[in-house]
Amino acid sequence: MYLKILKYSKYLLLLILISGAFQVNASAISGTIDSTNYIVQVCEDTSCTETSTSSLNFGNFTTSPSSNVAITDSELTGYIWGESFGWAVLNCSDTSSGCSATNGNFKVANDSEGNLSGYGWGETAGWINFGPFTNSATSSVVIDSSGQFNGYAWAENFGWIKFDCPTANYCVETDWRPQSSRMECADGIDNDSDGKIDSLDSGCHTDGDANNSGSYDLSDDSEYVPSGAVPLWLLQQYEEQIDLKIEIEEPEVEEKELLPVEKEEEKKEVVPEPEIIVRTEPVEPPEIIEGPKNPPVENNQGSGSNYYPQEKKENNFKNIINLPTDIEIENIIRSGKDFIDSGVGCIVGVSHCFIDRIDNDILIQLILAFCNLIVVIYLIYLIHKRKSIIEE
Repeated sequence: MYLKILKYSKYLLLLILISGAFQVNASAISGTIDSTNYIVQVCEDTSCTETSTSSLNFGNFTTSPSSNVAITDSELTGYIWGESFGWAVLNCSDTSSGCSATNGNFKVANDSEGNLSGYGWGETAGWINFGPFTNSATSSVVIDSSGQFNGYAWAENFGWIKFDCPTANYCVETDWRPQSSRMECADGIDNDSDGKIDSLDSGCHTDGDANNSGSYDLSDDSEYVPSGAVPLWLLQQYEEQIDLKIEIEEPEVEEKELLPVEKEEEKKEVVPEPEIIVRTEPVEPPEIIEGPKNPPVENNQGSGSNYYPQEKKENNFKNIINLPTDIEIENIIRSGKDFIDSGVGCIVGVSHCFIDRIDNDILIQLILAFCNLIVVIYLIYLIHKRKSIIEE
């Protein structure tokens, strides 16, 4: 059997002069969320253990791609979603009411180097703070030079959200890159002053052809025309066809005697291990969120010097109300008891009065009223006795 292959010599020439193909990524300036790594966890316990309701889809939806998160040098837009978390929006521009002073013009901002700050908002989640935090021990979310998210965000009604790459189901990645880590062919700057930028510059193409989108090399750190590029005029001289004949010998197939099918062994019943079913896609796409009525509260992230991401969420409220200690309560009761004992002893004339325990203000009032009654009765007795003496 013969296989006849027709080739153009220009393709052979390209294979000789260009040693390999480059994988291009045209989204370093305006990025999206990776289709594999897009899940993070809400910390429902001290160790942020993954459960059936703790996972958040950070903006990569196959059922509603219009809701996907987009990243630029200045901000994030789009939606995130969780089973119990609900829908949340990262930018007021995506709400039905738009951006205004009423909602504080909220958004998750990017400083072009991947340091995130600001707020998102959800009807169930409340305000979602991406930093900065009053607790300096807690790191806010940062996108590194590899496009990986790391750090924490704080959801008002749920607690900490953990980003931890490269741990599976705690990692979010994007094809956006910090400005300082981009190559010349992906930084949005005319580095060689020829009036052409990035993909429009022939120096950013492996074949020197700016019209060939397939040869654009985002990883090239120089916009100057590479010395190894193949000029188009040279390729046009080799348009003639060449015939290659490749003789392929068909191997002989040795016939083997078919063995009888052996009796299958009895299958042992295997009990499958229980699996945690985690929903990462909503059933329905989000309706356009109306937006909050009040601007975000400054530093709304569970402040308190003793609160850290690894602690339970309930611990965050221990600094809001300063309750007295057991010793302070005992001293208050003891001082109240001594006061009543001494007062009754002076007025009534008895050695002292024992009060084992004062439970509340009502009991104190009753005791004081009883003491006053004794005083009144004693005064009436004295007046009556004095009158009797005078009459005699």
